[in-house]
Amino acid sequence: MKTIAVFGGGRILSEVPDYIAAQTIGRLLAQAGYTVITGGYTGIMEAASRGAAEAGGHVIGVTLTDAERGDYPPTANAWVTEEVKCATRLERLLHLVMHADAYVVMRGSGGTAWELETVWEKMAAGQMSFKPVICVGETWRVLITHLIAATDNAERVRAMLHFTDNPTAVLDILTTAIG
Repeated sequence: MKTIAVFGGGRILSEVPDYIAAQTIGRLLAQAGYTVITGGYTGIMEAASRGAAEAGGHVIGVTLTDAERGDYPPTANAWVTEEVKCATRLERLLHLVMHADAYVVMRGSGGTAWELETVWEKMAAGQMSFKPVICVGETWRVLITHLIAATDNAERVRAMLHFTDNPTAVLDILTTAIG
């Protein structure tokens, strides 16, 4: 079973369109037989977890031990079916990146950008194979267009990137990219 990482901000509230979109993506992924892996906490992570769990899917939440948790809640969100505890933020990041077959990047902030950048760098450096990265929303399209213009391996990077504003298109992109 293939595992799809969903990256996104932890402060996105349940009433906003981004939360609803992430919940839809989680549901569609689970219905298609994918395992969903997230950072395990609130916001987009919770929404994708919730959508997948409500559809009967397996949800992995990668969380932090108490020493590194900061302002995150003490436990994973209620929709996580398997929790993986990591001792540091870097260990958590690498677990999310290295245990996924593809990535969905949604609205977030610095942590989400760090996740995307880590995927990009590991692929560009040949430390892992190229895997699909689906960026949801106009913000990522603008940012990544500038990054691609500044990189020396633009063609390789372009091949892994997909953009959409439509949550239901994520599944179509994944089906084409990884089956």
